[in-house]
Amino acid sequence: MQYTTRVMQSLTDTARRILPAALLMLAALISYMPAIRHGGFVWDDEDNVTDNALLRSPSGLRDIWTKFGPDEGGTWQYYPLTYTSFWLEYRSWGLSPTGYHLDNVLLHGLNAVLVWIILLRLRVPGAFLAAAVFAVHPTHAESVAWVTERKNVLSALFYFLSLLSFIGFFGLSRAQEKASSSRPAENRLHYYAGLAFFLCALASKTTAVTLPPALLLLLWWKNGHISRRELLLTAPLFLLAAGAGLVTVYIEKYPGGASGDEWTMTAVEHVLLAGRILWFYAGKFIWPDPLTFIYPRWEINQADWTQYLFPLGAIAAAAALLGLRKRIGRGPLAALLFYAVNLAPVLGFLDVYFMRFSYVADHFQYLAALGPAVLLSASAASVKRRALPAAAAAVLIPAMMLLTYRQSAIYESSDRVWLDTLSKNPYAWLAHNNHGVHLVGRSLVERAIPHYRMALRIKPDYPEGHNNLGSALASLGKRTEAMEQYREAIRLRPGYSEARYNYGVSLAAVGRPEEAAAQYREALRIDPDHLSARNNLGLALASLGRTREAIDQYRQAPFSPESRNNWGVALASQGRYEEAAAHYREAIRLNPGYSEAHNNLGLVLSALGKNAEAASEYMEALRIKPAYPEARNHLGVALSMLGRHQEAASQFREVLRSEPGHIEARNNLCLALLTLGRPAEAAAEYRELLRIKPDFPRIYYDLGPLISPQRIPGGEASGIQ
Repeated sequence: MQYTTRVMQSLTDTARRILPAALLMLAALISYMPAIRHGGFVWDDEDNVTDNALLRSPSGLRDIWTKFGPDEGGTWQYYPLTYTSFWLEYRSWGLSPTGYHLDNVLLHGLNAVLVWIILLRLRVPGAFLAAAVFAVHPTHAESVAWVTERKNVLSALFYFLSLLSFIGFFGLSRAQEKASSSRPAENRLHYYAGLAFFLCALASKTTAVTLPPALLLLLWWKNGHISRRELLLTAPLFLLAAGAGLVTVYIEKYPGGASGDEWTMTAVEHVLLAGRILWFYAGKFIWPDPLTFIYPRWEINQADWTQYLFPLGAIAAAAALLGLRKRIGRGPLAALLFYAVNLAPVLGFLDVYFMRFSYVADHFQYLAALGPAVLLSASAASVKRRALPAAAAAVLIPAMMLLTYRQSAIYESSDRVWLDTLSKNPYAWLAHNNHGVHLVGRSLVERAIPHYRMALRIKPDYPEGHNNLGSALASLGKRTEAMEQYREAIRLRPGYSEARYNYGVSLAAVGRPEEAAAQYREALRIDPDHLSARNNLGLALASLGRTREAIDQYRQAPFSPESRNNWGVALASQGRYEEAAAHYREAIRLNPGYSEAHNNLGLVLSALGKNAEAASEYMEALRIKPAYPEARNHLGVALSMLGRHQEAASQFREVLRSEPGHIEARNNLCLALLTLGRPAEAAAEYRELLRIKPDFPRIYYDLGPLISPQRIPGGEASGIQ
């Protein structure tokens, strides 16, 4: 009987430990099911995951840890542990988004479990309710359902593990018991584990720099003071935080581009902004609706007296809790200060690139939200009538789960994010621009243009918007208007290589190759690795008759299939067919689906008398691109040279079916019909040819089979737009 009792007690104790953790994980999984099932890659997931060459390279793991910023071959932000997780995932399931989203949700669920354990160790009332709120609160959807915000959930995991280790080291889970009275070896292990986890948190995202002051805050809350020994023991944490913070400030400001007028404020304006941010996040925590990817960017004005109410209100709240600490305890003030401390990096005192679009974002408050969650849950747990808070929680948690479920669903695609943003914030110029980019990608250029114009109406000094509008206009043949937009983009940002490149493309299209070459050169001065600019500079030089200079440009872009193709075109125009063929083959090796290179290789093979090989290349070009009349016409010529005139005639007729005005194909069909002994049909084709082109040279039927006037040198040069 005693044995059975002990077993039942053991099972009960295990259930008490495991069941709450399982419920927290289950709540997180249910709340974020849309992201797991349908979530895709959005916005800068492109830079961080899908187009990140470091993830595809075996040496990328080394570069993730050793290189700073994209200019040095590193990542956009120096969060090496986060990018290592992406590197490992890419090797496990490639670019299937489901795995990335599932990992984010599992990490978030683990964070909620750790919050519960930490609060139990600290003997905080309402620990499970606070952890449940943390698990399903809708403001966390941006951190959990957006793959790039892996840095938030991963950093928080190590933040909480570090905090748990230091709670053990300082004896905060045992009332007033000093760490020195416990086993020294175990305490050292707690301390070094806390340091190691803190380093991992910083390597995931440097917002973890808030852990040292948060730890001192816990010590003050529990002990009523902070001893000299505690300050000395936390000093290494502050040094590590300072070093990581300086690296991030540098990367955000310089490689990240967080500099300029948008970040210029007076000291007073910084304080006004910080006060408003504190109240904004508190409001969103209490009433998380509406939530949007980009909130309106406030105008901070120190001449507006109402804006002083925000910082003064925050100070008043802290002062009130400080004055009441003897009556209500230090806990409420500690929770409020924990909230403020964890928001400190994003209160506007530091230059953060995202603040170009908005001063606030849901993902900025991931850690900070724990403060009000604990304060409200502990307050509810202290209510004497337990049934009331239990009933409130029974309504509150499912309601938050439903809101989180709906909010996480928008991360299905970038365009759904932008459309959702525009429905809640019509003046989000970034959303207008990026929705326009999406529409252009679907070939809906005319629908994209109003969005680009709206973005520029809201933010006229937006160089990317001018460049994108220019590209859309150029694709509709409105080159003059497009060039106006490119010029404005360049005026706003003289070092904007893409705008200079696009301006060059338009100049070349309107027959101004000399000016186009100048723009390409400037684009290359800004960005020497701009392969498209180098290729098109070669084209411009070739059109000016400066073939040697053109070849020099192609030589500097050996891994660009377009440059290799155009190099071959330049050599073929000089009669250097064998060399041209080698470059066409290299272009095909770099891009096997490059139909123009297959066609051009066929041309030089024909010039070398290798018509059977030429025919194979033309056929491959047509396999890749069936609607390719030039390649089909050339295939017909090659078949004629091989004596397969009937097949040749079929190819010429196929060209004319799609392009009745194709002069060369009709002429070649005439020649094929003469060779086949069908002069009446040939005569009919000649009459049609002369109707289309009256000045075409007259051909007398009694001359017999003629060689098609095929222009072998040159081939098709490929520009990039």
